[in-house]
Amino acid sequence: MDRLQAEIRAKGMTVFARIDHAAGAAEVGLTLRPTELIIFGNARGGTPLMESVQTVGIDLPLKALVWEDAGGETWLSYNEPSGSLSDTT
Repeated sequence: MDRLQAEIRAKGMTVFARIDHAAGAAEVGLTLRPTELIIFGNARGGTPLMESVQTVGIDLPLKALVWEDAGGETWLSYNEPSGSLSDTT
């Protein structure tokens, strides 16, 4: 996640939040494999999109999920602008 955050910032975007879902689960006595959400964006890119179709704001800022599967492999998941889900190892 730290590498992803560094890349996001290097591209001139702002990281608004990182949410550690596994830590949240642990706080209530539950276990969850590592799962962290990063919320990021850039007004320079997002504003023109919302000017053309204001309702795109429901999908902004952008989000990516970094998570570990049962086999210990790490994945990066995000919603494609087309509306489909993408996963990358």
